[in-house]
Amino acid sequence: MQFQALALLIASFVLALPWWAGYGRQSLVSAPNSVSIVAGVRKNEESGGSKTKPHNSLYANFPVSPERETPHLVGPSSFQKELSAQSALVIDSESKAVLYKKNVDEVRSIGSITKLLTVLTVFDLKPDWNGEVTMESGDGVTGPIIAQAGDIVSRSDLLHVGLIASSNNAINALARSTKLTREEFVSRMNEKAASLGLHASHFVEPTGLDKENKSTASDVARLVGAALAQEEISRITSMASYKFRVHNTNKMRVARSTDL
Repeated sequence: MQFQALALLIASFVLALPWWAGYGRQSLVSAPNSVSIVAGVRKNEESGGSKTKPHNSLYANFPVSPERETPHLVGPSSFQKELSAQSALVIDSESKAVLYKKNVDEVRSIGSITKLLTVLTVFDLKPDWNGEVTMESGDGVTGPIIAQAGDIVSRSDLLHVGLIASSNNAINALARSTKLTREEFVSRMNEKAASLGLHASHFVEPTGLDKENKSTASDVARLVGAALAQEEISRITSMASYKFRVHNTNKMRVARSTDL
């Protein structure tokens, strides 16, 4: 039997978004204050076999599609051996059935997962992705600095660098490129969160560096679903690296994922 899982770690430190699958499991064991989400896809065997009916209490509000095989419930002990996170949610990505949950409605800081909401907010503004942006020192110096102050790059470059390398200054520059003030952009972020049904979530800045960016495992599941439903976000977050040319110096820069 094959089991494919995407592990999404939400922690209070900066984490590259595309690589939760490899990095998340290691970090969950050592980050007891983190929140995690695991979306698993169980592939059916051609030979068939018996089906295990999941415990109904774990499937509240996530009905199993009648067209799909009911996924096997993975016992809580299986995850507790791996997950020391204080909050966790495991969802079958096809049927949306909940396979495991732990403190899913507790509000916690969510770190770099914030970047997904920032990018969705920018998407709603329909920017010119080929438009040029000049990097500024005020965009930040914390985390990987791929595009440096003074570099002129495209919005598309910032999108890739922000998601692949979890670059804070790239995300700040992307938000700044909308011409909204920081307060206006953050207001748009919270409006977007509300429109997605993230009613327990609140955001104060675009990167996730501020611990006051808070959410729950349940809300983050909705956020991740909405983000990965965007083909461009899904494509970018599967990339291991991204090369781009700085427009004003002709220098090449490379953004790499932080997958360990």
